[in-house]
Amino acid sequence: MHHFLSNLRFSSTHSAYLANITATKEPHTYVQVILGPNWQKAMDEELSAFELNQTWALTPLPVGAKTHQMQMGL
Repeated sequence: MHHFLSNLRFSSTHSAYLANITATKEPHTYVQVILGPNWQKAMDEELSAFELNQTWALTPLPVGAKTHQMQMGL
């Protein structure tokens, strides 16, 4: 693939940015998210945006209902 793609025309700042975002591994489970402060912050910001935009509202779990465990990622 390196024969077709090159970062020679990018500034050093942009090359550093690209190296940083491609080196970041996304979490695949909730446990991985809660262990990473940056992921916690991202999750908190997204939940805040949902509430601010009134996309959804958190409600109490109905009596007798059970929660599901769910994995994030692909």
